[in-house]
Amino acid sequence: MLSRRTPLSRRALLGASTGLAVLALAGCTVDNPLTRDRPTPVPQNSLPGFTTLGGATLLYEEDRRPREFHLTAGFHDQLEAWYAEWSELSGQSADRIRSYGAWTEAATKGTSWHNAGRAFDLCALMANGSVLASMRRDQWQNPDDPAMLRRYWGVAASLHLHFAYVLTYLFDANHSNHIHIDNAVSGAGMSTFTGRSKVQNQAVQALSTHVWGRPTPINGSWDSPTQREVRFVLRSRKLGDDLTAQPVWQAYLRASVRRAYGTDQ
Repeated sequence: MLSRRTPLSRRALLGASTGLAVLALAGCTVDNPLTRDRPTPVPQNSLPGFTTLGGATLLYEEDRRPREFHLTAGFHDQLEAWYAEWSELSGQSADRIRSYGAWTEAATKGTSWHNAGRAFDLCALMANGSVLASMRRDQWQNPDDPAMLRRYWGVAASLHLHFAYVLTYLFDANHSNHIHIDNAVSGAGMSTFTGRSKVQNQAVQALSTHVWGRPTPINGSWDSPTQREVRFVLRSRKLGDDLTAQPVWQAYLRASVRRAYGTDQ
């Protein structure tokens, strides 16, 4: 049984060659206009097992007990890099991470990146028994604690930084209790923004609305109202003008995480 691997440096992650292809998850439609192949399912015993992520114990959401999660080593390294940056930007440190799982056995009809060990479902980040951020609707939608929704989107922003395919509750009702992450679109590199991905456009609109206080219609389109609100944030923070430029996209997402957690003062 493996526990925690030594995280790769960001440079190593960006330079790694994986020959990854792109595809939709089973039952979902990838909206990124890139050429895609189907994921290749692999047996569980071909993948290393992990019991921690970023030093935090991994718990299975259904029973809240420690579990071994099977992932490719490279994808686990990417998750480690994500967690390290989220922790740095948010000023938070988790000792428990709850998940609905990683590898799953391929279904009779259709396959997903879970079957390939390159997908992870994030439910909550915990510390000392308290919830730092939750992806469960009954918690992030709590009207008595509006900060929970900001922290939700702070986590989502950090995930969008490292992965191009991040499914939130805006994608469909199946994701109202977790955020799905896979590296099918962005491979071993960091993400970029094109304005053609419904998933990314929804995220930008939600960040404008819930993190930056700039109410924006959440319709998944890179339309004029969305561009106007994003431009306001970019210019007011002196982050640049063109969100499709990767350095600007990354700066925008990092600033959004800091804003969500109040570490931008």
